Amino acid sequence: MTIKSRLIVIAISLGVFASSMSTTMLFIAYPELVQFYNIDYEVMQWRNIAFWSFFGVFMPFFGIMAKMTNVKKMFLIGLSLFTISCLLSAFSSNWGMFLVGQSLQGLADAMIVPVQAVLIRSIFSEDRIGWAFGLQGSVMAASALLGPSLGGLIIQSMRWQMIFLLLGLIGLIALVLGLMLVPNIETSTKFIFGNLPIVGTLSLLITFISIQGIFISESDVWILFGFAGFASFLYVEFFNKVQTKIIPQDLWSNRPFLINALRGFFIFLSINAIATFTPIYFRMSQGYEASIVGMVLLASPIVMISLGAWGGRRVDKSLNKTMIFGLTLLSIYSIGCILPGENSFHYVYFVLVFIIGGIGAVMVLPAQNKVALTSSPKTETGTYMGLFQMVQFTTASVAGVLFAPIIQSSTNTEISVSGYQVIGVTSTVFFLCSMLIVIIEAKINRRKIVDNNGEIQLNNKE
Repeated sequence: MTIKSRLIVIAISLGVFASSMSTTMLFIAYPELVQFYNIDYEVMQWRNIAFWSFFGVFMPFFGIMAKMTNVKKMFLIGLSLFTISCLLSAFSSNWGMFLVGQSLQGLADAMIVPVQAVLIRSIFSEDRIGWAFGLQGSVMAASALLGPSLGGLIIQSMRWQMIFLLLGLIGLIALVLGLMLVPNIETSTKFIFGNLPIVGTLSLLITFISIQGIFISESDVWILFGFAGFASFLYVEFFNKVQTKIIPQDLWSNRPFLINALRGFFIFLSINAIATFTPIYFRMSQGYEASIVGMVLLASPIVMISLGAWGGRRVDKSLNKTMIFGLTLLSIYSIGCILPGENSFHYVYFVLVFIIGGIGAVMVLPAQNKVALTSSPKTETGTYMGLFQMVQFTTASVAGVLFAPIIQSSTNTEISVSGYQVIGVTSTVFFLCSMLIVIIEAKINRRKIVDNNGEIQLNNKE
């Protein structure tokens, strides 16, 4: 492949590369943010609510928008908004301004993610699309690899604001490369503002934020907002024949996709719960320095980069067995994280635990994506996968909201170890329940195959 082709893919990938890296970097910086803004860990979860709500809810919206506008312009606008949001987050002097910056960052990422696939499919010929997505996957894996270590080094040697200045610089580089290398791609569908699912998206956003607000705040206002948002969303999606829908009409009859999406919700909820609170547990309970935390968190990404192709091949050969074994490893991983409790363990122990978690993720995540893709109608693959990704990404904020009150201690600067152990046990239960669903589904499918074969043989005899 030419150098220009490689640079195009790198430019397309850098926007989400920075955002993906910011998540792991920011997890390590939670104690500094709590101290800087004089808040507790429960209030800190509003950052997750703001970022992941805008990111997850607006992905289907911008996926529809990408079909009716200049894709390059949309990509560049998303990168520009990302860079601005990083600067706003870095220089925010109060908690409210920081939340605005993180909301804008989530909105920017929601604009960039659906555009990436459109750009790759439009720029590269069919025999190069696999290569392009492979290189993009390598870039994304590198973000998970670099995020923890860079975050640990920045926190230990500089101020937390440098995290966002670095991310803003990466966004600016991606913007320049995109401006120079990405070609203009016009869409065949005419842009009509009224064809965007505006009301449904805003209603879903209000509903999602309000539901999470109920868990953090005791105010009845969140209940009213949640009810109003949900009622508006139901009206637009099921009764209004004018507004563009977010949910496809045949979704509710697609049992394999619905079961997979529900299973994915609990799997990603558990993974994100552990990912959110384990770095805090390492620093506050185990007493690890930020650089040590970053080094421990490197274990899973290294495994996922090294064994990603192997995991995908295992899924292609035996999907159900691979997913069951992967969920077993994730269960061991979640138990391993909470096993030390208040006892101090050498960080090598947690490195081994995270290696087990990485192997489990390598098996489970591609299996989930394959089931979602193969159970989606070919004509509506983008819509279905957008909804599946929305479920996947919004679990990050849901995990924070559900478990933050549990892990909160009597003081703002400490965490409850017993609360952290509750998170691990709950995650293990979710992993095991997901495994049980896979086993039941496999038996049902085998029975259907046997019944179908019996009917075919009976018809042949007749």
